[in-house]
Amino acid sequence: MITNEEYEEFKKIVVEIINNDSFKKMREIKQHRFTNCYEHSINVATKCFIFAKKRKMKIDVKSLVRGALLHDFYLYDWREDKKKFFSHSYMHPYVALENSRKEFGELNDIEVDIILSHMWPLTFFKFPKYKESFLVCFSDKICAIRELFGKIS
Repeated sequence: MITNEEYEEFKKIVVEIINNDSFKKMREIKQHRFTNCYEHSINVATKCFIFAKKRKMKIDVKSLVRGALLHDFYLYDWREDKKKFFSHSYMHPYVALENSRKEFGELNDIEVDIILSHMWPLTFFKFPKYKESFLVCFSDKICAIRELFGKIS
């Protein structure tokens, strides 16, 4: 687990995003079998944060957590829109980036890379450039599998 001090650090990073009204709309969008987009994004951010802290990784923790929270900030249900059904996997990182910039202003290079590369290797040409991006990419896959089979952590 993490220390109380680390938990407070995590809370300070996430508060602006998780209290944003547009971000809260992600609660209405189904993500995986047992989660919505809001829960999934928090799961990924939490997993990344704990992993990085346990291993004392030398990374930009704030960018890691913000990028993890914003990676699926697309605000539509791709299952209900026939036009988005096939393109969602490739296009939603760009929509998430646009929504993130609209709601939270300019993002740094790490946050942008996290959002755009989190679907790698499916998005073959968007290879993660930073340690933070790799961590979100792989944590996203782990959380998705757990959420599909009912084990949320």
